[in-house]
Amino acid sequence: MKYQNIPILVLGYNRPEHIKKLILSLKKIRPKKIYICLDGPKNNLTDKNKNDSVKKEIQKIDWKCKIKKKNLILKI
Repeated sequence: MKYQNIPILVLGYNRPEHIKKLILSLKKIRPKKIYICLDGPKNNLTDKNKNDSVKKEIQKIDWKCKIKKKNLILKI
């Protein structure tokens, strides 16, 4: 597919359901390069749990691709 060579930037925070939908959509085109940038959680357990869930969803990418991850601590 012609879109496989277009690198994808994924920006995430604490919405695992959105990341899950995005990954399912990306699976249709199977990009070869994915750059993932996640902001860190705020200082509360709810945000930390959601942020951890986002990371788990990202680990479900199951097609052959190069993934570059960057964790931010902006907490915005």
